[in-house]
Amino acid sequence: MNPIPSFLRTLPLTAAAAGLCLATAAADTPVFEIGAFDNANGDFEQESDAYNNAQYYFAPGDYSEVTGGSGPGTLFEGPGSEILQDGPTNAEWPATQDGFPRAVVPGRPVLDVFFPLTAAQAASSALLFETKLFGLGGNSSHDIAFYLNNVAISRILRVRGDTPVKLWIPSNIPGMAFHEGGNVLTIRRTGGGPVVPEGGDNPWIQFDALKLTTNVTAPTELIWQVGTFDSSQADFEQERDDFNNPQFYVMPGDYSGLKGAAGQGGNFAGPDAEIWKDADSAGEASPDGFPRALVPGRPAIDIYFKLTAAQAQRKFLALHTVLFAQGANSSHDVRAYLNGVPVAIGNGITQDLQVDVLIPRLGAVSQGYGAPFYEGGNVLSLVRTGGGPVNPEGEDSPWIQFDAVSLTTAEDPADVSGLQAYRTLFSAGYFNSNANEFEQESGTYNNPQFYLAPGDYTALEGGAGAGAVWDGPGGELWQDGPASTDWSATQDGFPRALIKADWGRPVIDLYFQSGSAAEAKALMFTTKLFGLGPDSSHDLEFSINGTPFYTGTAITKDTYISAVVPPARVLPGSNVITLRRTGGLNTDTAWIQFDQVELISQAANLSLPPVDAPAFSVTTVTRNAEGHVALSWESVAGGVYKVQTSSTLAVNAWTDVSTALTASGAVTSYTDTAVPAAATVRFYRVVRTQ
Repeated sequence: MNPIPSFLRTLPLTAAAAGLCLATAAADTPVFEIGAFDNANGDFEQESDAYNNAQYYFAPGDYSEVTGGSGPGTLFEGPGSEILQDGPTNAEWPATQDGFPRAVVPGRPVLDVFFPLTAAQAASSALLFETKLFGLGGNSSHDIAFYLNNVAISRILRVRGDTPVKLWIPSNIPGMAFHEGGNVLTIRRTGGGPVVPEGGDNPWIQFDALKLTTNVTAPTELIWQVGTFDSSQADFEQERDDFNNPQFYVMPGDYSGLKGAAGQGGNFAGPDAEIWKDADSAGEASPDGFPRALVPGRPAIDIYFKLTAAQAQRKFLALHTVLFAQGANSSHDVRAYLNGVPVAIGNGITQDLQVDVLIPRLGAVSQGYGAPFYEGGNVLSLVRTGGGPVNPEGEDSPWIQFDAVSLTTAEDPADVSGLQAYRTLFSAGYFNSNANEFEQESGTYNNPQFYLAPGDYTALEGGAGAGAVWDGPGGELWQDGPASTDWSATQDGFPRALIKADWGRPVIDLYFQSGSAAEAKALMFTTKLFGLGPDSSHDLEFSINGTPFYTGTAITKDTYISAVVPPARVLPGSNVITLRRTGGLNTDTAWIQFDQVELISQAANLSLPPVDAPAFSVTTVTRNAEGHVALSWESVAGGVYKVQTSSTLAVNAWTDVSTALTASGAVTSYTDTAVPAAATVRFYRVVRTQ
């Protein structure tokens, strides 16, 4: 077995910190500019109580009602800006307590910049802040947080080199206010340390210059933010059923047609967003509130929200969060899903992790990959799919907490080659440490062959025998009903467990459909095995189309499996994955259950479609006496197209029926000669790929 690499897609620090977005538009009105962007800080003073203090005043004013990271401001009479330094040499610096500290260090971790805004500036929809962090002390690392008017707006973790920072501060960050009159921008070093623990540490990080502008047009917008990025989860409630539930509503609306990782959505009347935390200290006033963490007993949080028509047409959205304050000795496998499609995958997380993920809209970078953006209701799911103790012999406290979570629109990147885009080939069940959505494994209730998509599987041989034709129209149901009295209604249903051979159900075959394997950079099969019978152990083998891709022996506890499936072993069209119990202790309680099974495809080649690609339509669809289907469509000479088919119109249910077709003129045609004789419903679409 080859393990999935530990990876959660992050953008460069210059691109986005949580809640703030990369700036590209020109700024109109400077509010302040302190120092010069010249890769030197000779215009500042060393940070020292003997030379200056943590409060710098850019303009005269009464700031006594304004509180920064170092405390309330004061009256600064001016007549101009506070000086940057008392003189060019350190011998002159002690002349006054005025001066701009050139760095933040553990002994001086905070810098407050007090400044005024006019009424027009305070009415801006966003401010643009720019600085450059540079000249780090040797072998040092830095965690930096930014605040405006004591509201946390961003965090950057583990700065280890020169880092330009160019950030938007949107006015709709929760709790944010741009004040006519006095304001304060705070920069705080919240942590860090030596890069090599055994090496020397010189923990300073310096400023080249700082600049703030207003009256700008932001190229992106904050859609919503839950919590504040302040290295604390005190604005959330403990993750407990008596304090809250795993469904959080950012905006009023009817979300009952959506299903997240924790179940079906509901109707949230509002009129405002759901509260983050109950006012009472016990947190029990209502089941409202945002859970502060993911834990094995509460492994999923669903965030329900709406997109406008314009937001739903963006090619990219950006997800920002910081995962931090893990329980002692714990590691975590975490995923984010947007409308059921994985958009971020991270395994083996053991330290604070800043997550800045670009989410491509379905088809924006590769046909069939990416998440659907819906005008109206959407759901973002954050799921702890597995993990465990870092040291198996040590005590494990398996929680991982959120600092804050936000979603913004995003600009199209110049290069998408480093992005990740996924599609779910199949998924059954939920990562909820519960098998109740499946049926008991019994010949009375179901059979060992489960069909995840319609298709003709008769040519495939699984562990339980040859497949059959599954007409659908969708996948086979997971269970006939929630009660055991319902299960015998049909032989459909997903067997919840593998059991020893002499009990008769040691194998489950999963039949599914796939597009061309050449589209996949990697295929990831994941499941959580849990709820083992007492005193039992299990030897397992998973295979695809007869080729093993995972083996496990002597499994005696809950086990999260994330295994690579070789793309070359996946056939265009029909496939079968076999889950087999090959041995183990054959006690009277020799069962092992499934929490969820899922197969995810990661796109191999990503590219933005041509901006000037003209719209086109299918012009004719005909079927001849032999059952063959012929299509013609408008095309551009040199354009590359594919024909796909589906029996359901589901987002991820399209299968290639043609290879890449290069058009030679204004009309291109293709004939599908492999239409199953038993097919009663079959949809077609044509996709331009280049």
